[in-house]
Amino acid sequence: MLNLKMALKALLHLVKKENLTLMNKKFTTVQSKKIAYVDEGDGQAILFIHGNPTSSYLWRNIIKVLVKKNRCIAPDLIGMGDSDKLDKPSQENYSLKEHIKWFDGFINNINIDKKIILVIHDWGSAIG
Repeated sequence: MLNLKMALKALLHLVKKENLTLMNKKFTTVQSKKIAYVDEGDGQAILFIHGNPTSSYLWRNIIKVLVKKNRCIAPDLIGMGDSDKLDKPSQENYSLKEHIKWFDGFINNINIDKKIILVIHDWGSAIG
């Protein structure tokens, strides 16, 4: 019984409201599809690109720290997170080449300096 109480206490700590707070999402349209993204803070722009099949949520704890002195931008790649999914999903439509096209459209739509820091993971490495 004691182990169950300890486990429940640990679980409750993990699900505290402040640990579940999601970042505010913005949206931009690329090729008639919505791309969700986080854009918070001011200063040096840091662009976070997640891997497959995750989302900008991957970066939530890092952004909480870096946003104090930097502009943190983290999109949900097309088909992932809160971004729109493609009408006709296929291996070709979600290829690296197509992801780069979607990402270029995203970059062109947001006001971002040319000098940025990239933080990339997994599939996001090739896109970045």
